[in-house]
Parts: sequence; C-alpha cells; structure tokens
Amino acid sequence: MRNSLYSKKQLFIWLAFVWVMSSALSGFAQVKKPFAKRMEFNVQGDFTMIGNTNLTLSSYSESTGNGNEKMKYVDVDDDLNTVNSSSATLVLPNGNLACQKIVYAGLYWSGRAHQNESPMTIPIKRMEEVKQYGKTIQKGGSFSTGGYRFTGVSSEGTGQNKYPRYTLSNGALLFPTTYDFTLTNSAINPVQYRKNFIFDGGYETLPSTYDSTTGIITLATPFELKVGESTIYITKFKRDTNTNGSTAGYSNAAVIYFDTSTMTEVDPSLNPPLHKRKVKLKQTGDTYQEIEAAASDIYYPNNQDGNMYSAYADVTAYVQSKGAGEYFVADMALNADNGGSTGFYGGWGMIVVYEAPGTTRRSISVFDGHAYVAGSTTVNYELPISGFRAAQTANARVTLGLMAGEGDVDIKGDYFDIRNASNTEWRRINRTNGSTTVAQNDDRNANFFNSTINTGGNPRNPELTNNTGMDLARFDLVNSNNSLIGKEQTSTRFRYGTSQDTYIIYNMVFAVDAYEPEVIGHNRPVNYNGVLPTHNGPIQPGQELAFQLDLYNKGSDALTGTKIEIPVPFHLHYVAAEPQTGYDVRGTVTWVPPQGGSNDPSVTAGGTIVWTVGELPLDSTQSRLLGQLNYRLKASENCMLLATNSCGLQMELNGNISGKGKASKVDINAPFVREYSTDLCAQPNLEGFKMILNPSSSFLASCSPPVEQGVLHFKEVCSASSSTSLDRAEVVQAYPVGTKFFNVEPESYTSTTGVVTGNFSLHQDGSPKLYYAVVPGMEAGCYAQLAISKEVITTVPTVSDVSFCLNEPITINPIRSSTGVANNFSLFYFDAQGQLLTAAPNPTTVGTHHYYVAEGKGGCYGAKVPFVVTLVDSPTISTTISPISVCENFDSPLISMVANGSNYTWEYATPTDPTWRALTNTTFNQVITVTNVTIKIEHATQAIHGLKVRLKVSRGNCESVSNTSTIQVNTCPGISNPMLFNPAIP
Repeated sequence: MRNSLYSKKQLFIWLAFVWVMSSALSGFAQVKKPFAKRMEFNVQGDFTMIGNTNLTLSSYSESTGNGNEKMKYVDVDDDLNTVNSSSATLVLPNGNLACQKIVYAGLYWSGRAHQNESPMTIPIKRMEEVKQYGKTIQKGGSFSTGGYRFTGVSSEGTGQNKYPRYTLSNGALLFPTTYDFTLTNSAINPVQYRKNFIFDGGYETLPSTYDSTTGIITLATPFELKVGESTIYITKFKRDTNTNGSTAGYSNAAVIYFDTSTMTEVDPSLNPPLHKRKVKLKQTGDTYQEIEAAASDIYYPNNQDGNMYSAYADVTAYVQSKGAGEYFVADMALNADNGGSTGFYGGWGMIVVYEAPGTTRRSISVFDGHAYVAGSTTVNYELPISGFRAAQTANARVTLGLMAGEGDVDIKGDYFDIRNASNTEWRRINRTNGSTTVAQNDDRNANFFNSTINTGGNPRNPELTNNTGMDLARFDLVNSNNSLIGKEQTSTRFRYGTSQDTYIIYNMVFAVDAYEPEVIGHNRPVNYNGVLPTHNGPIQPGQELAFQLDLYNKGSDALTGTKIEIPVPFHLHYVAAEPQTGYDVRGTVTWVPPQGGSNDPSVTAGGTIVWTVGELPLDSTQSRLLGQLNYRLKASENCMLLATNSCGLQMELNGNISGKGKASKVDINAPFVREYSTDLCAQPNLEGFKMILNPSSSFLASCSPPVEQGVLHFKEVCSASSSTSLDRAEVVQAYPVGTKFFNVEPESYTSTTGVVTGNFSLHQDGSPKLYYAVVPGMEAGCYAQLAISKEVITTVPTVSDVSFCLNEPITINPIRSSTGVANNFSLFYFDAQGQLLTAAPNPTTVGTHHYYVAEGKGGCYGAKVPFVVTLVDSPTISTTISPISVCENFDSPLISMVANGSNYTWEYATPTDPTWRALTNTTFNQVITVTNVTIKIEHATQAIHGLKVRLKVSRGNCESVSNTSTIQVNTCPGISNPMLFNPAIP
C-alpha cells in the first residue's frame, strides 16, 4: 500500500523498495521471515513511534536483565478484565494540529512466554470483584471473608466516662494481628484504633460521628482490612450508650457494620487464554478493541529460535478516528514467571505516519520480518536498501525507527551499523544521539539493543528505564556533509550483529527527505455565456460549461514527458480546448473518442482531452503559473442516457498529470486540485469537480419511447401477433453511435458475455424483457436499462352475420370490447383464409361470404371472430303501370307487369292516407282483383277513385317497387245501360 497527499501509486519517491536480508556467515539462516516493505509513503510530514513494555521485573532494577529473574505483569489500566496493560501517548509535533492528518498506524507486539514447547495460547486466571454490602457481626462472630473474628469487648475509662473497646483478631497461631477500636463518648471523632503485631501500636483517630441516642458511630471513610484477595470495609459501630457500663453490658450491645470485596477467579469457561496473535487496544476513555494479527503476520516459533514471537496488525482506521492521545495495549500473551537464562519479556510498539502541511516532504518506508540473532557467537548480518532518492540539499535528513526484542541492559556486544556514503567504511550508530563512529570488530562494549524505549517525547505508563527486553528507538542519523546519505543517493546498507546477546529484530522504518517534482493542476470552472458551474450544483441538458486548468511545479525537479489527461464523463460532450499563450508551456490538445465511439464529439459523448505539454520546467519560486488550458464541455441531451443509466446523473470531472522527474527519474502521477481549503491549512482538495444533470420533468416526459422507473420501454410493432422479436433498428436508433447491448448485466463496455448482435427477442406472454445498453465511454459497472415487450390482446369484438342485396351498400358494425374502447383499439378484418384485409369486407357477387374480425393496436390483435356476409340477387320490374282511367260501373282492361322475384305484393294508398298497404282481392270487395303481376278493375265505383297502386317484388330482404299509378273513376254521361258497353260483360 502506498499513501500520500496525492494517493497515487507512482507519485512517491520510493521506486520499489527491496529489502533483502542475507547472512555474512555462509549457511547460517537466521532470518526466520524475510524482511519486506510493509508500507511506503511520500508525504509532507513524518513518522513517529510509541510503545511500552507489559512485563517487568518482580523486583525492579535499572541494571538487571530478565535472565533467571521472576517477572510480573505490568497492568496500569485499572480494568479487572485485563491481566496486563501499559500505555504510551501519541504526541504529534507542534504546529497547526487541525491541519495534521494521520495516514497510517501499524501496531507491532512481541514477547517470549515459554522455555520449551511454545503453543499459541497461555492459560491465565482472570479475577472479578464480588462485593457484599450491609453485613453485621457481633462479639464472637467471624467476618464472612478475610479470616478476622470479633474476639473481644471490654469496658474502658473510669467513673461516668466509661466506653467500650472492640478487638478484632486474625487468629494466627504465631504472631497474630489484632486491631483495637476504642469507642469514646465524644460526639466528634469518637473512634481511636491501633494495630497490634508482636508489639502494641499507638492509637490513631478515625474521622467519625457518634449518635448518643442510637449508639451508632459512623465512620467518615470505611476502615479497610485487606487480607489476600479480600477486603473488609468497616462502616459503623454500635455500642451501649451507657457511660458507666460494664464489660457484659457493652458486649451484649456490640455490633460492627461492614461491607466486603473479594477477588475471585472467573469461571474458566468464560476466561479465554491469552493468544499470541491477539491483543486489546484502546485510547483513554474508550472501550478495548480486540486486535488480531493474521497468521502470516509475522512469526510464532515453537520450541525453536528462543520462542520469541512477533506480530503485526494495521490499526489505521482506529487511530485515525481517535487521533493523538494516550493508547493502551493489553492482554499480550506473556508469562509472569522466571524464563530461565534467556528470560521472559513482552511489549508493543506503534508506528504512526502523519501529514503536516508546510513541512519537508519525506519518503518513508516501513519494513518488517523476523531476524533471530543467537547469543554467544560473533556474527554480523547486512540489510541492503535501495530504490530511494535523497534530496539535492546538503545534509539530507535521515531518520531510523527500530523495534527489537530480548536485548538486555546487562549484556553487551550487540550493535547496528550503516555504510558511509562513499562506501569505504562501516559506521557504528549511537541510538542515543544518532551519531556514528568507525565500527570496531569484536566490540564487546557496544550495547545497541539494551531494553530502552526512546521515541522522542512520547509519555509512557509506566515510564521505565529498563524495559527488560523491549527495544523501541526512533532517531535522526547525524549526516553532516552528507557523510552517510549523499545528495541524490539511491541505496545504502545496514549491518547488525552480536558477540554475546540474543535478540530479535522485527521492524525497521527508514525515512529520508525526498527529491522529486510536485506538479499541481488547479482545475476550476469559469463563466461562459452567463453559466458558472458550481461544485455539486445542477446543470441542464444542452448547457455548455467552461473550465480552466492552471499548471504549476511546486517541487524540486523538472518534469519531462508531461501529459495531462482529462476523462470526459459520458454525460458530457467535448466542445473545444485551447492552451493559452504567454506562459512557459503551451503544447497541443487533442480529443480521443471512447472505445466504440465516433470521431465526432457532437455525436459521441465522453472520451478524453489530452494536453501534451512536454517538459514542465523547475520553478524556484514554486508559485509561478507555467501553463493554462481553457476547455468547454456540453451536457448531453440524450433522453435515454439521462433517464435510464444505472450510475445516475451525478458526474465527476477530474484529470491526471503524468511525467518523469528530469533528474530524479521518478514517475509522477497527480490528480487535479479542485480547490484549496480556506482555513489556515490551505490544503488542496483532490476530489473531482462534481455536477448533477437535472433534466426537467417535461424533458423526461418527452422521452420516446417512454421511460418508466428508469427503464426505457420499447413496444413491439408486429406484423402478426405471433412475432418473437423486435427489429434491431427500432432500438439502436434511440442510442448514441457505438452503443453495445447485452441481455445480462455487463461489467464494462468491453464485456463479451450476453452481447446482443441481432434483433431483440420477446417474451411470448407479453411481459417486458430486460436488456442493458452501454454507450462508449461509460464507466465500468454503468449501463442503461431498456425493456422490450409486445402487446398481447386478449379481448375480442362482438359481430353478427349480415345480409345485403346485390349492389346495395354493405355496412358491418362489430362492437369493440370495453377494453378495446378504453385503449382505442382498432378493428382488423381477415378473409376466409385468415389473411389480413386492408379494409372492411365489400363482396360484389351474389352468395355467402365468410370473414373474420379482431381488435388491437398497431399490428397486434387478439383472437379472430368469424362472421358471414350474404349478398342476395335483387328482384326486377321491367315495365311500368300506365295510368288507370275507368268509367264508373265499368271494367278496366287487365294490366300485366313483367317482373322477376320471389314474392309479389300489390300495394295501395288512399288520397287521405299515404301509407302503403297490401292490396288483395278482398280489399275492395272484388272491385280490384290482382294476381302476381296483373291488376284489373271490375264495376268501378267511386270508392276507388284517386287510389294509388304499385307492385312490389321481393327476394329475401331485397325488393323492387314499380312506379305508382293513380286510379281515375270517371262519370260517363249518355250511357244509360252500363252493361251494354262494358267489355267485361259478355
């Protein structure tokens, strides 16, 4: 892991630290776990260390080692639930504390808990306090705990000033301990007590009050009798109030009131053993957090390598949340006993890396492993370190941090050396002041690992000089004239060894002042056509946005191959970009479309703006503006993209500046600075510029196809209800060029699983089928949802068979269902073979014609309902009826019609009633006689004068009607005998 102000892997000075530990003695494999770089940082800041011991001598001495000595737990947290604990206070340097930031905290702990077999756990007894309140005892009785008895009461004093004396005894056969309490008659401080052991002690006054009415004496502070794990707290005495009482009287009234506290062992089932990979951590005022090291962090030997173990866990999150203050580490797996000639030890250390604005930039690497150095042998080992580049300044500051175990205060011969910058000699390090001297072989006076903790002004509890096997050290090396680490030096070597002492090294921190470019790209919005975007503010579809990128170099090296890349969010279109003139650098700008997109930024959103700068010069003032780029973007107006993409409408605009240090050869990758804080820290904010596309409800309502709950819905426009897919073109036209479609959630634009290359299949039950669209430039994990469905019609119209005469207009009146009416369904007609007709049926030939009708919309329809259209041949009348004129009482000629039909009906209407009625032979009493096609008047009377007659011929529902003829009955004078000339009379 790398961590820095810029949070980019290649921003740091460290290239790839390689820490290889190798033995100078062939075949002696003392590195039990190879040292490796745990963390590296490049920060304006530094590191510090805190830690302490959790085990100490039973009889503490500053000059005595732990070999063959009885040890005891250090336990300072006043917590009965822990068996060992110590604390150290994290103190950050003076300055603006509000601007300091903890970026890393690593907790190490180490110890030795066994002489032979060394399992991972150590069983221990945990005690809990059991309290009892409000208990009483009378003469001759025993306290419920502690072993003391109320053994005696006597009368003391003389005359009218007598008072009782109570005696308690532990009953020991040899040199018993007794306590005498005299309860005088004084109202204030009546109680005097003494302790008797071999000889009687002198009396002392106990603050108390006496109520002479009740005989109760109350102690201001309970009197404590501590015996082993038990404590008796005497709170009150009761006595006979008689001031001239006898021993018997005082004995009968004597009562002692007390509470007890007893430490008892917790139920073993609730009392887990200590574990080498587990400790507890807290800051003052907080509750303990269990911290557990991974099995591979770091080394846990069993019956080998001195049984000295070391462990590690990252506690950054906890320390970041708590900040500076006192930290406790408890319940390490340690043994409070005699550890033989090697001895038992145990303690912890914490490395904290922090940022402090305004300080020198430093490159910091944290290494760990497990090196076991056996005692009583003259050996040394080297630790080569390479890959860093020291600053160009003179006397580059170098800081070391070390953690080691089992180095003894009283055993010398151990040392830690560094190779000088000219690689001509080893220099022996003095950890007290960081100075060095020429290293001497077989130096039996050296004692680098000597059970001391010196981390530079971090208070500890307990703050012991002799930490019996725990070594923590943080110090600056004296690097006068760059004698140890030269200007721009990239590697060094350390050497450690011993001639007597046994110890382990499990942690080292190396920090050096850094040398590198520090490029700043300040990206900020500017006003364009009255629009000034704001961070986290809204923008509208189609709105143009303008930004300005200012380029600085605030580091100590020029930057070659400088390139700035600005990824354009897929919600935005690139419009234009122009490097400004009048600055040190200008360069060229291009827009690179996203994969799969077109070369037209007005068509394809997203892509990348690339500003190729070349060399960004060193600026000794660290404040001059070296280059400036103005660029514009336009918010998308694609309804699909704005309404259905899974990543929402918030976008972030940021960029990256890359290049290589001209002298340092350090690869640089830096994000843009959005703004600087307005407080005293004036720290750069590296978060991207965020905007939210905020289309209006009317804009979203205009989306076609419609959008429902973030899904674009396409309906099938089918040529038949059995359609199984939707034509691809109908979908693709709604999306940007290059859009890819999937039938499973895609991981990115380049995903190959579930790609839809043809038409979009449908669910036959009509339910929507989900698909996913990824437009060019869309971020990984983002997509737009669409659904393809088909309208399934389940309703049918009502229709009846119809019959029409040939050449008569044909009308068919199906009735749509209520659902069809509500959804404005159309009617679809089909011929007898089920082929869709373009219009309603209109047969032209006589006969029976079969058809179907269905209802639906678009090209989708429901079940077909059959119906019949019958065309009947129309009847004909080929002649007309001439006007009928006849004399009264005379007969008319027979009038005969030419007609073709199935049914013949003569009809009449009177002058006073125009309604047509059927005319039969009986209608006018045989005066008018008719057959199918003939009509005749016999003996005409005035009753039929003015009568209208006609012939109606029908076939089925078809009919034909002749012209209308009016009967004229005339009065013919001069004819005396009507029978004479009546042609009807033979």
